[in-house]
Amino acid sequence: MTLDIRSAESIEARRLEWLWTDRIPLGAVTILAGDGGLGKSLLTCELASQLSRGNVAGELQGQPAPTLILSAEDDAETTIKPRLMASGADLSLVHIASDIALPGDEHALVEAVQARGVRLIVLDPLVAFLGTRVDAHKDQSVRVALAPLAKLAQENGLAILAILHVNRRDTSDSSARFSGSPAFRNAARSALVFGADPADPDGREGPNRVLAQNKANLSRPGLRSVACRIESATVEGIDTARIHLGGESTTTADELVESGRIAASQSPADAFLADALADGPRDAEIPSGERSRRDADRHDRGN
Repeated sequence: MTLDIRSAESIEARRLEWLWTDRIPLGAVTILAGDGGLGKSLLTCELASQLSRGNVAGELQGQPAPTLILSAEDDAETTIKPRLMASGADLSLVHIASDIALPGDEHALVEAVQARGVRLIVLDPLVAFLGTRVDAHKDQSVRVALAPLAKLAQENGLAILAILHVNRRDTSDSSARFSGSPAFRNAARSALVFGADPADPDGREGPNRVLAQNKANLSRPGLRSVACRIESATVEGIDTARIHLGGESTTTADELVESGRIAASQSPADAFLADALADGPRDAEIPSGERSRRDADRHDRGN
């Protein structure tokens, strides 16, 4: 084996380019993590729609560009297309597939990307497209699987957005809550967390969401989170939904996962008690009739 060694002098420095400024870099892999059922896939449809109209704030703003959505969970006809329609996508610039395995099918993926000029690939969820030989809990196995994706992104100047779930570890550190091996997060150049807005008065059942940054190797520090809101929609008689990206949010990635962890650990009774005791201890309130019966029972047992 001969090492490919270049002097730093011979390397041409270049400015990093962004698909979505400071959040999703071109030429690299970005991880989007969050609890299931809260709208991560809906968010990717909105992003693909905005990109198809040239509306994403980044290098491609004003330049409509294609997206390839690889979805293993959502049906193209009943779910993905209605969502794209609701968000006003140029449907000719959004492509959908499902049958690939990594590593192994990267050559077919390269051909598809180059034939269509794709600038964003969504893998939803990432682990569904990893071959059976990939152990999602072992660093080396994960890195071998992700290497072709990173190379694909770099050589074709596109962004890869890979979806992960969060685990149930008892910690509010969002960096430790990405499912599987830490290599998923470590190999990515940017990591985002998506979840229910802790400030939503309706809790996790409400429509408000937050997109926060967990890892920002390449962007400026102190980036504010994005407030989002899910809205129902009907297109051609089909009930669906879309997500609107709003202004800034002060909620951090750690606060998002902590809020989700607490909500997931609470039964309805737990949630009721937590709400009732939010302002401190309270005396138990026993109806007078019940109190009388209890006093009588206590008297009888004493006799």
